[in-house]
Amino acid sequence: MSRIRVRFKLNEGGEGAPLRQMVSVAKEAETFLRNLAEDIGVNLPKTKWLVRNFENGSLCFDVESGAIKQPANVKNMYAVLDDTTQLDPAKQLMGGQIKHRTMLQFAKLTEALEPHEKIGIGLYHEDMEEEKPYVWRNFSKRDATMLEENLTRTITYKGSVQGELDTLLGGSLGFKLKLHKQKKSIHCDFTQDFYEQVAKAFQKRLAHVYVFGEITARCIDREIEGVKVEKLVTAPDFPDADYNKFFGFSPNYTGALSTEAFIDGARDYD
Repeated sequence: MSRIRVRFKLNEGGEGAPLRQMVSVAKEAETFLRNLAEDIGVNLPKTKWLVRNFENGSLCFDVESGAIKQPANVKNMYAVLDDTTQLDPAKQLMGGQIKHRTMLQFAKLTEALEPHEKIGIGLYHEDMEEEKPYVWRNFSKRDATMLEENLTRTITYKGSVQGELDTLLGGSLGFKLKLHKQKKSIHCDFTQDFYEQVAKAFQKRLAHVYVFGEITARCIDREIEGVKVEKLVTAPDFPDADYNKFFGFSPNYTGALSTEAFIDGARDYD
């Protein structure tokens, strides 16, 4: 079985490092590595990470994972580590493998550092045979700030989204809408004028609606975060009899799929 190993260096050229920095880097690094492993389908809980191979001088140590059964997962983990430390979040997010929250967590590695300080991240090859990393990537406080700004910058535009009503939020004029395409729920704010219309829509279980208004989305990957509602339209009911009447004209139209599976697939089509 193989393992993941990454080397971290603080206060390069100095003697030791402040305790608060060591504690912060250890905490944030562990969360980052666990998130990254989870993104590629590997479960490595807190108890599966060890710190080893300390050096004298500046604070330098390896973080090593527990054993991973599938060699392909190890290879993939080293590949995404290499990509992430090159600080090209748009490439990683649009590739679909690394999640937005993981890139944000990576930015937290420098939280305890001073503005002029940096953290060194040493990468090993997947066979782990070499004693030293084959490459070092430096990550400064300024780098982290720029990365976080890129990840959190948003745009607004007029448009529409569709999905299923999820949750009517108590204590505020808002509801959660489960988007069909993104497989997630977003926050929708509405004014008092829409309250009765929204409440009526929620009387129908899993109501399908079209929401028009001002959409807020992340710049980096265009993922929608929320909508200020200007118009709400509930999709009309389509009784089973109408479904059967429609598909009766062409009984083989859906192929091997059931009518329900065919409709769900059509809704998710890009």
